[in-house]
Amino acid sequence: MSDHGKHYELRIVAEPQRFAAVRKIIQAHLRHWELSELVASAQLGVTELLGNVHRHVGPGQQCRLWMEAHPDGLRLGVHDPSPVLPQLCEPDVEDLSGRGLALVAALSKEWGAEPDGDGKVVWFALDTTLRLGSAPAGTEPEPETKPEPKPEPVPEPVLVPVSVAEPQLVGVGADQAFGTESATTGEGSSLLAVSRS
Repeated sequence: MSDHGKHYELRIVAEPQRFAAVRKIIQAHLRHWELSELVASAQLGVTELLGNVHRHVGPGQQCRLWMEAHPDGLRLGVHDPSPVLPQLCEPDVEDLSGRGLALVAALSKEWGAEPDGDGKVVWFALDTTLRLGSAPAGTEPEPETKPEPKPEPVPEPVLVPVSVAEPQLVGVGADQAFGTESATTGEGSSLLAVSRS
């Protein structure tokens, strides 16, 4: 991203049936600017601001959406023709509206409203510092290295003394047979190798 940043403006009538198209435009620009991780927050914040224009300024009002991307963040704002600045309020639990600005404040690193010409602009900023500061431009972050798993130890055979006179089958039924190799000890007994698993 260049030092001077990137800028986009869109004039739109603040009607709910147009909000889906605005969200697609935001998504396309942020993906083009390589800020895909901010798409959901940007879409939600702008939808709330446009909804406030529709509810509080009036249906059919033309407004202007702008987005500015810089190395330290992304700023989005909506300009409308009303000079009345919005107030952040705390609605009751039963209230069905009044949470739009609280939502914008919660998802952004900062927000504000200020007079602008014959109207006002309400804006918010999203943080991109972590993504942009993690590696120099044009480089990929180094992959995370995981320690190699240690091989499981191979169990050592256990030597079980078995009488030569009466051979025994260890760990199998009487109707099954398997080969055993015995080694004679000095005392007339043999040792059977059995592995523990």
